Order: sequence, then C-alpha cells, then structure tokens
Amino acid sequence: MDLMHLVLHLRSYIFLILIYASFGLLAQSEAPLKRQLKKEQGISYVEKAIELVDLYLDKEKYSEAEELAEEARKVAMAELHPEWLAICLNRQAKSIINDPSVRLFSKAKSSKILREYPIKLRY
Repeated sequence: MDLMHLVLHLRSYIFLILIYASFGLLAQSEAPLKRQLKKEQGISYVEKAIELVDLYLDKEKYSEAEELAEEARKVAMAELHPEWLAICLNRQAKSIINDPSVRLFSKAKSSKILREYPIKLRY
C-alpha cells in the first residue's frame, strides 16, 4: 500500500471517530446534567438549565422543558441578564409550541409571562 492510500484510510478512520464522538456527546444523559444543575446558581444555573432544556426538547419531553425554561427565565430576570432572558423565553416558547398536549397557547399564560417581562413592549 502506498502512502496516498494510507493517508486516505487514516482520514476515513479519523472522520468515523469524530462522528462517533459527536454522537456520544449529543446522547448525553439527563442525570448528570440534573446533578450539575443542583449545584449551580445565578447565570451558571441558567446556562446548565438551558442545556437540560435542549436535551428535553431533543427527547420530546416538552412539559419538563417548559417548566425548567420557566425556572431559568425567572433566574435570568432576577439577575437582569437580557441575553439569557431572551434564550429562556425562546426555549419556553419552543416547548409550548411543540407540546402536542397544548392545543392553543393560552392567552392567560402568555399575558402572565409578558407581565413578568421587565421591559416595556411597544405595539
């Protein structure tokens, strides 16, 4: 086998190893994330919570995702961190929209969320 074939085979193996590793990272278990989440506070809590929310969304656990996104949103509001607040609102909306048990987005629930939002919205 010449050097060119060896390099091509080596590239193929490296590519397969990278794909396998990335799937391993995507298939993270929720148990370690839950344990890490219990230790966190403030914005680091919000970051870990959003990781877990994304995992719930991938596994189609929409009610758990919505509840955790709401908790994270409250922490982001308390910390006055607009970027994380926007991310939390986004994940909360995704979980509500994708949840088949929720037929329509409740007007009362949306009004409650908007009242808690610290920035005045212009219509």
